Amino acid sequence: MAYHWTLHIDAPPEKVFDTLADVEHHPEWANPKAKLSMISVSGGPPALGSKYRSEQVFAGKAQTAEIEIVGFDRPSRFAFAISQRKQSGSGKEVHYTHTFVLTPEDGGTKLQRTTDGDGNKLVGFLAKPAIMKDGRTSLGNLKARVEASS
Repeated sequence: MAYHWTLHIDAPPEKVFDTLADVEHHPEWANPKAKLSMISVSGGPPALGSKYRSEQVFAGKAQTAEIEIVGFDRPSRFAFAISQRKQSGSGKEVHYTHTFVLTPEDGGTKLQRTTDGDGNKLVGFLAKPAIMKDGRTSLGNLKARVEASS
């Protein structure tokens, strides 16, 4: 199941891209309810193949994830893949890809985000309202952060 969001950010695509690519700082604009923490596993600046580990809470459950940057085409496309499992280690590992396409629009940037994965389709359908809300919150925080620093 894929989820889609679109919004306009009053900043150039390069600025938006650089904020997205700074994966270690995603917790600063993520939904605060997620209690997201992020550490670099590979070290060095963000680049294709860079790896990270995260911990967060979703639907009241602690989860850990291995993250890898799989798309890095500055300033137009950024993507990362996630392999996620409940922190208890129980349950099936699920995989998601978050893709951000950035295009110039009205002196700023049109951001299109798509999230898709191989999780349980029924759970994805039932959780869609929460997932969409979480995505809107995070992207709204991203927009505010980028625009405030422009």
